[in-house]
Amino acid sequence: MQSVLGKRWSEWGTEQIASNWMVANAPDPLVLPFARYACYEPWVDPDTRAFLHFIGSYRYDQGVYARMARDFIDQGR
Repeated sequence: MQSVLGKRWSEWGTEQIASNWMVANAPDPLVLPFARYACYEPWVDPDTRAFLHFIGSYRYDQGVYARMARDFIDQGR
């Protein structure tokens, strides 16, 4: 991607372009139900979600992302 986008690839947010392109060009893509595959927000109970996406503004908020990542790794998944 960097060879195509140059220095722009190092800027925040360009990873979203890559993931959107991959989904859009995948065979038979589908939209996952938001109730199970949501973005993290402080009022969301992580145990009720199959997957949480931590957008930039919450990725470092109160250490939740790092704590959940460590817990996930510790569980040997």
